[in-house]
Amino acid sequence: MLVSHRLQALAGAAVAARLTTACAECVVDTDCPLVQVCGGGACVPAPVADLERVAPADPVGATFDLVVDASFGGPRATLRLRRDNGQPGEPCIPLLERVVVVEGTGDHTTTRVTFGGLPSLGAAFALQVTLESAGAVPVERTYAFTGAAPGDEVGGAVILTPGDDVDVDVTPLVTLTGSVEGRAVAFVAPASAAPSPRRVIADGAGPVAAPLPLMRGPQVVWVETESSRGVRRCGRAVQGLPAGDDGGALDLVMVATAPEPAWVGLTLRASVGGTEAVCNDASADDRCSVGRPSAPGRLVTEQLSLRLDDGVVDVGVLPRIAVGPVQGLVRVTHAGRHVGFFGPFTFLPDEGQSWIAGRVVLSGGVVASASSLDQTTFGAPW
Repeated sequence: MLVSHRLQALAGAAVAARLTTACAECVVDTDCPLVQVCGGGACVPAPVADLERVAPADPVGATFDLVVDASFGGPRATLRLRRDNGQPGEPCIPLLERVVVVEGTGDHTTTRVTFGGLPSLGAAFALQVTLESAGAVPVERTYAFTGAAPGDEVGGAVILTPGDDVDVDVTPLVTLTGSVEGRAVAFVAPASAAPSPRRVIADGAGPVAAPLPLMRGPQVVWVETESSRGVRRCGRAVQGLPAGDDGGALDLVMVATAPEPAWVGLTLRASVGGTEAVCNDASADDRCSVGRPSAPGRLVTEQLSLRLDDGVVDVGVLPRIAVGPVQGLVRVTHAGRHVGFFGPFTFLPDEGQSWIAGRVVLSGGVVASASSLDQTTFGAPW
């Protein structure tokens, strides 16, 4: 009988333990709604997070330290500092992005965080600091500063357009205008792929007028200037839209520049299982579509899309008006993801040259390889 009572007690304890576990609201913080954390199996209010600026006082020097007090609950917090992009048409100034991770010391932590060595970004500028911690609503504070003029930092006033969000199928280029003191180069760096080729946009004092290709997804347009003050870099963050999968199409955008009005166009050759098909603005193949046809000018752009799961695609640019020289660049995107660039490459349409830019190999609906060829041929490439 005693054994039976003990077995009943043990069984009752096991059932109670199961019931307690089953009734628990949470195991980890992510099981709880926003502004709550998991404590003892129950969701409880999270400690309030806050940010307060400590230093510096205005005006700031050429470089300065931003000091903030951060209060938060949980094991750790992440502080992100960034400069606001500003408005399209404003001078390009240094792009700042800093991330600091702070470990907690208990249920509630208050600690001092220093973002050191920040450059002055102009006569009037603002920096945003965001505090993210477990269970709490992210806290964002914007701090205003006065300091040195932006031209003192980048060695010139380079203007970037368009704005923050750009439909790159409609506007495939960002245009840089303005002036710099010395040599300047520009390039576009996507968040998850190799940057575009670096392009010299100015060599010595004078005006700047240069197009750069934009990609899909998040990216930064960078400008670097070299002058008596040294090398300076500025930039603008851009979100290239549409950023998602467009149904698995291979998308190519050509950008060609020439000193005199020219006319060149994209042409693709798809080799599949021993058969070949040509895709261009005159193609009748239903897998091929022209998103934007080219037209004569000193700046020529064209977009082609090809829907293909398996095969080899050769990419060429052929002349339509025999003017030269022409410098070409082709942006390659597949299923909404940036793949890379072919070029830049200079060829001579006035001598009958076409440019065989590169080759893309598709297998099972993914890009197996993409390689530049940079060859010329006389007449149409295929």
